[in-house]
Amino acid sequence: MNPKNILIIKPSSLGDVIHALPVLKILKNKFPDAKISWVINKELSELIEGNPYIDDILLFQRKKWSKWMNFPSNVIELIKFIIKIRKKKFDIAIDLQGLLRSGLISFLSGSPRRIGFNNAREFSPLFYTDKISLPDKKIHSVERYIYAAKSLGANDTERDFTINIPNEDIDYVEDFLEEKGMNDSKKIVIVNPWARWKTKCWPIDNYLSLIERLKGEGFLPILIGSNEFEETIEGLIKESSDPPITFVDERLKRLTALIKRSSLIVTNDSGPMHIAAAVNTPVVALFGPTNPLLTGPYGDGHIVIKKNMECAPCLERECSKEQECMKMISVEEVMEIIKKRLCGNKTKVSNSFKNQNNQIT
Repeated sequence: MNPKNILIIKPSSLGDVIHALPVLKILKNKFPDAKISWVINKELSELIEGNPYIDDILLFQRKKWSKWMNFPSNVIELIKFIIKIRKKKFDIAIDLQGLLRSGLISFLSGSPRRIGFNNAREFSPLFYTDKISLPDKKIHSVERYIYAAKSLGANDTERDFTINIPNEDIDYVEDFLEEKGMNDSKKIVIVNPWARWKTKCWPIDNYLSLIERLKGEGFLPILIGSNEFEETIEGLIKESSDPPITFVDERLKRLTALIKRSSLIVTNDSGPMHIAAAVNTPVVALFGPTNPLLTGPYGDGHIVIKKNMECAPCLERECSKEQECMKMISVEEVMEIIKKRLCGNKTKVSNSFKNQNNQIT
């Protein structure tokens, strides 16, 4: 059966949405006449706007609908949302989120065929007609999502991470760089000290020291963040006689344009790390509680720095060991690796191994 309408359910998070992008082209190649729709959180929808393989974007407003103070109106909006989905008459619904609410959306969509992973959480497999069993649970998230497409007979090997960046956002970034006097002859290094879990974060003082080292070596570091971190950034740098250039913008396309324009990003395990991998900007990623083999920067040429500890990867958001796995990473070794990556030094870094990435332990 060739489906006419396919629904992808992947509301969040930033990195996970990026990991799911290759599924789009793979499905489109397999079913060129099918229309593909995507359920996504409103605040992340910018990532997939203008994607040539998506026919419709269905906004799931989780932040708004989870507020109990607006319960009556939220219920009405949720009902309208489900009615809108059902009118599409989907032949196949693919739940890549694997949570109760996403499994329920697949069921309420009215699709006769509902696909998801048999090890999905919160009882979501109860809503699937087709449960996917992975041959190896220790695979990268990108490959995991692609198994869903393979279950429909797709066999493409291409990994397309298309993120459409409008010219206006590219121009915005160029104007920003010009305003800051960024010299094209120097290499821009994005510094991202933030992550959703505090246990993923390298100490902020280390990042600030790294920025000073980058300046001293002739690179152009830019500290990135979002509005919720702006006050924190200002508090950390206000005493500096030579404060770093900061880029604080909620527009994901502008952030993507800046990262693509840069020579490298040094970052915690975070959304910007996955944006960089998607647009082929080299990544130096600092890992502690999470497993880079599963959620590290996807593709070749990226470097992961992590320390071998018995408790890692613990996947914990609270740490009883004062984040020792992150604190053990020194500014000096990060700086050395950045210089080798950007200055074309092909010298092997000791204790390195290669999987989908160049990883340093």
